[in-house]
Amino acid sequence: MYEPIVAAGLIILGLILAAWYLHCAVQGRACAKWPTCQGIIEQAYVEVTKDNASYDGGRRLPSYWPEIEYSYTYRGVHGYGDRIYFGGMRGKSREGAEHWVRRYPPGRKVTVYVCPKDPNITVLEPGIPFTHHMAGIGAVLIIGLAIGLLVKAS
Repeated sequence: MYEPIVAAGLIILGLILAAWYLHCAVQGRACAKWPTCQGIIEQAYVEVTKDNASYDGGRRLPSYWPEIEYSYTYRGVHGYGDRIYFGGMRGKSREGAEHWVRRYPPGRKVTVYVCPKDPNITVLEPGIPFTHHMAGIGAVLIIGLAIGLLVKAS
C-alpha cells in the first residue's frame, strides 16, 4: 500500500544523488584538461563544526574538513582558491582532514588547474576520489530498489 510512496521518495533521493555524482564526475574529468599554473599554499587547517553534524545516540558529533587556501597567477591575474577536488571534503574523521592539511602545508608550491572559461574556478587535484564513485553506485542501487518496490506493488 505504501510501496509507491516509498518508491517515489527513493527515486527522488536516487536522482539527487546521481545528479550530484554526475556533476562531480564531469567537472573532475574536464579539469584534467584545463591549463595549469603554479600556486602556493597560503593556509592549511582543519575546520571543525557541528553544523550539519551527525548524531550518535542523541549526541551531536562534529564534522571535520580540510581548509586549504592557495594563491595563483593565471595569465597575469592573481587569484585565490580553496578547492582540492570537486565534490567537497566534509567528513567524520579528524585524521582524514589532517591528512590533507599535511599534504598541502603552507608555503608549498602546487600545480593549480584553472578553468579557461572562468579563471576563478580552480582545483588542485583533477578527477574525483573513489568515495565519490560510491555515491554513483549508491544512486543506482537506490533507484533499483525503488523500481523493485514498484514492481512488487503492481
